[in-house]
Amino acid sequence: MAETQNEKRFYRIADVARMTGFSRAGIYLQVKNGTFPKPIKWGARAVRVDGDEMQAVCDARRAGKSADELRALVRQLHAQRTATQEGGAMAA
Repeated sequence: MAETQNEKRFYRIADVARMTGFSRAGIYLQVKNGTFPKPIKWGARAVRVDGDEMQAVCDARRAGKSADELRALVRQLHAQRTATQEGGAMAA
């Protein structure tokens, strides 16, 4: 089945590590420091990272953004995620 433009992608931490070059521990350290998006709870023992959020942060890193700018971006991404989740819950 072909992937559409509007289809969201979610990645396992192991896939994120492979794509970014960071270790699992490095990813979680960045999450703790606020410079990487917090994974989404996917099940009892599983999490996923939103591909669009990960891409936005990686693009900002490549653009040379500071840690403070990355934290601001991650806060903005989390606020958008929360607003989207709340909007979807209200529509249901």
